[in-house]
Amino acid sequence: MTQQNDMINKICKALSGKEILIFNFHRNSNPLVNPETKKKYSFLNPHYLWKATALFGRDTKLRYKVMAGILSLIDPVAIIDINWTNKRHSLYFAWAKRKGKKFIVIQHGIYHGGIIEDIREKYVKCTTFLVWGEHFRQMRERDNKGKNCEYIVYGNPVYNSYDRESFSYKEKAGNNILVAVSVIEGVRLTKLYKFLHKLEDYGFHVTVKEHIKQATKAEPIEGFEKSEENLYDLLKEQRYDCIITYVSSAMTDIAFFKNRAIYFSPDGEKKCQTENVYEQYLVNIARRNSFFTDRKDLLEQISIDAQEEMLEYLIRTEGTSNTLDEVLGKVKSEK
Repeated sequence: MTQQNDMINKICKALSGKEILIFNFHRNSNPLVNPETKKKYSFLNPHYLWKATALFGRDTKLRYKVMAGILSLIDPVAIIDINWTNKRHSLYFAWAKRKGKKFIVIQHGIYHGGIIEDIREKYVKCTTFLVWGEHFRQMRERDNKGKNCEYIVYGNPVYNSYDRESFSYKEKAGNNILVAVSVIEGVRLTKLYKFLHKLEDYGFHVTVKEHIKQATKAEPIEGFEKSEENLYDLLKEQRYDCIITYVSSAMTDIAFFKNRAIYFSPDGEKKCQTENVYEQYLVNIARRNSFFTDRKDLLEQISIDAQEEMLEYLIRTEGTSNTLDEVLGKVKSEK
C-alpha cells in the first residue's frame, strides 16, 4: 500500500476528529447513527460508491478491483452492513482481512422463529457479528466452527434505543386484535381466514396489518379492516389489545413493547413454520384441532410470563446501548 492510499480517513480525522465508517443504512442499523456515535464517526453510505463504479460494468472484475482501490483510498476504520451473502459483501470481507480491519454484520431479523433454514444465511463471512442474544451466538458458533469470527451479544439496535421499563402491559385483554403476519398464502392463508372469522364470531374486532409484499407475492387479505400505520408505532402505543403473528420478528417486537401475543402458525411446506423457538414457549393456536372453543379459552392461551421468557432467551434487552467503541475495539469488553 502506497503512502497516499489511506489519505481520506486521515484528512477527515485531522479536520473533524472523526473516523470514517462505511455504513449500510437500514432499519436495524440506523439506530447506531446517534448523537454519541456521530461525534466520533462519519457514516459513509456505500450505495454512492457502488453507483459511481457502475460505469466499469455491473458485475465485472474491473468494477470490484476499482471498488477495492476506493476502499483503500478511504481507509475506513470498519465496514458495517446488515448482510454478508452477496458478492459485494465478499469484497468487504476480503478487503477487511487483507487490511486488518473489521467487516461487521448486524443481525437484522429473527429468521424463522429463531431457526435458520437458508444455507446462505447459516455460514457467515465477516470478522464480527453483532447478534441479538445468546441463542444466536451459540447457533452461529455451532454452525461456523473453526471460523475466526467474533460474536458479540449486542441486542437488537432498534430495541436498544428504548428504556423497556417505560412500557407496561395493559391490565386486561380487550376486544381489539391486530393481525401482523408476514407473507402468507395457500392452505396457510385459508386456515388464517378460518381463524379470523372465528375471532369475529366470538365478538373480537379484527384489523389486518398486511405485509407490504402480501399482494404481490401471494394475494391481498380481504374482508377485514386494514391498518397502513407503522407497526412499531402501533406496538409502542399499544393501540391493540392482542396481536396475532407467527414466525417473523414481529413476535419479539410485540413482546418487547409489552403487548399480548397470539401465536398462530399453521403447518406448511417448511418444518420451521411450526418447529421453532416460539413453539417452545408459546401455545400455537393453529395446531389445536378447533383453534379455540370460546372467547375465554383463547384469552387463557395468552401467557405474558411465557412471552417474557422467550424474549429473554432470544434477545438481550438489559444493559444495552447503541455505542460502537467496544465493537470497534476502542474499549475492553466488560461482558
